[in-house]
Amino acid sequence: MKIILSGGGTIGSVTPLLAVAEKIKDADFLFVGTKTGPEKSLVEAKGIRFVSITSGKFRRYFSFNNFIDIAKIKYAFFQSISLIKKEKPDVIVSAGGFVSVPLVWAAFITRVPAVVHSQDIRTGLAVKLMKPFCQVATKAFIHTKLKAKAIGNPVRSLRARTNYFKLKNNKPVVLITGGGTGAMGINNLVQEDLCSFAQVIHVTGDNKNNKKIYNPDYHAYEFLRNEMPEALNKADVVITRAGLSTLTELCALSKPSIVIPMPNSHQEINAQYFSDHKAIFYLKQKELTPEKLTYAVKELLKNKDLMKTLAKNINKLNKPHAAEELAKIICAL
Repeated sequence: MKIILSGGGTIGSVTPLLAVAEKIKDADFLFVGTKTGPEKSLVEAKGIRFVSITSGKFRRYFSFNNFIDIAKIKYAFFQSISLIKKEKPDVIVSAGGFVSVPLVWAAFITRVPAVVHSQDIRTGLAVKLMKPFCQVATKAFIHTKLKAKAIGNPVRSLRARTNYFKLKNNKPVVLITGGGTGAMGINNLVQEDLCSFAQVIHVTGDNKNNKKIYNPDYHAYEFLRNEMPEALNKADVVITRAGLSTLTELCALSKPSIVIPMPNSHQEINAQYFSDHKAIFYLKQKELTPEKLTYAVKELLKNKDLMKTLAKNINKLNKPHAAEELAKIICAL
């Protein structure tokens, strides 16, 4: 059985697919992603073959790049036709990302069944463009307005397989991550004062490490691959964006979290949903200063009852066997 997995541009559409791949034995996987996204190294670290196609984007606002990207998407469609004819997959699976759109359209033309999984609370445009051309659509949350089966969001194995971080036992650990590509909006809020009461693991994103912090309790990395599960497990508090891939990993690990969604994006809806369920500490980036963020982290670490409540509530928000459920759907096709 040959399965093409597709997503990329960010890690968010990649890790759920890798979680599903872990549950399907005796399959030949090929991952189709972008040329410039962070997904290639993550996929190849799992021993999965990777190829890239041209990726365009549909913007919901006027931009001259829209005209350029229409040409890119057309080109990617014919790339996808050629790839499908060469690889002869039994099924194609996407968890979002614009790179998947022409591939799923090409699958429809070549009569290869496709599965599309929607992660976000508000259905993204890429999923909307793919859904009419797939055989099966699934969604992470029952409240998402999409005619699809709610299965939860697949989460990769988060068992720590490394011992990379040398940390003290008598000082709490704060993990700061802006997702697979990093987030300058969060990076700019990080200050050395955090190290006065916590050890900091800061995943900055490639070429986004703008901090001049030399404290021995501050550990900055542009990107973490196999070490990320270890970082998540060792963290007492996680500061993150509101991508559903990351949030559902925090569900699986019951991690108290401070969530700062990307302004004016679907992430604000994700964060509000989790906040409404008292599962995260929700902060808006435009209202934050480095001092305010440092104070919020310090107060959360001091409030053990609140940390327990957040940990308990976030664990309830994602179904624990979503990866197995999606794997069964794929194999049935």
